[in-house]
Amino acid sequence: MKSIRSFVKALNTNYYSDFIVDPYSDLTDFSEQILLVRYKNADYYEKSLEAIHLIQREILLNVQSLYQKALTDLYIRLANKTGENFTSLLALNIQALKVTMDMLKNDFYIDDSKSRYYSTIVDTDYIGKGESRKIDIDNYPIDGHFIKIIKKWVVEEQELKEEMDEYESFYHIGYHTKRFKVLSYLPYALWHISLKFIEDLKHAKSIILEENEANPSGGKLKWSGKKTHIGFIIGTLAAEGYIDPPKLKNEDVNYTAFSKLIKQVFDVEVGYDTLRKYLNPDDEKFQENKATFEKENFHLPHKKMVS
Repeated sequence: MKSIRSFVKALNTNYYSDFIVDPYSDLTDFSEQILLVRYKNADYYEKSLEAIHLIQREILLNVQSLYQKALTDLYIRLANKTGENFTSLLALNIQALKVTMDMLKNDFYIDDSKSRYYSTIVDTDYIGKGESRKIDIDNYPIDGHFIKIIKKWVVEEQELKEEMDEYESFYHIGYHTKRFKVLSYLPYALWHISLKFIEDLKHAKSIILEENEANPSGGKLKWSGKKTHIGFIIGTLAAEGYIDPPKLKNEDVNYTAFSKLIKQVFDVEVGYDTLRKYLNPDDEKFQENKATFEKENFHLPHKKMVS
């Protein structure tokens, strides 16, 4: 399910790094309406909202392409029923996407420190934090002329300071609102894409469950013997020429692939590694079973002997 992993990875990516550049980078385009921000204790230029919107479109086009590939792979695997515990894999992917959705939901709120998009406009840090200039009236003439000017200046500075304390940035509230909408748009869109894919996974899971209910064995032959017996018996059939098992390039039997084929045909609770050992005549597990069966006079002639 490589395509599904690639799709989920794209959903989990922190794309805010695509929207900012190092202040000393040659990629900085000063012709844009760039914004100096502090992100993770470092200063960056945030690209213009128009540039960010274009980048977001490219990201979503890529995510949509990965979504289609993941969906195609999902239903191909469902049709072929390849792989063990497919239902469990679906359930794990659903849980992983739920975690992703929680993270993306935090990203909606870019002014919250829990968001991976959280940054502060640098001018915010300096407003209202400067010390007022100290005035020593005794240093000025006492004719009252300068005192009136100074008092007026003190009042104006205090009013300006109070105004700066009230507002968080020199950027008007409309800009902050637009910036919030633009930056939160991508995680919001990815959240909905994640939700849609969860529904696709649940649909695939329901198809499997319906088939299992209609045919409890899942179309497989039920193995009634011991789980160790199936490897020895089918391994013996292959060794005596009755079954043509999958081969490696050097023509040796591929016991891993052989065990997977058996699991597709038989309903038996045995792991691949265990089954592989009992299939291989050179393995001591196969020999242990062989001794047990021969003790009960079990004998399977080579196919050429009975042809």
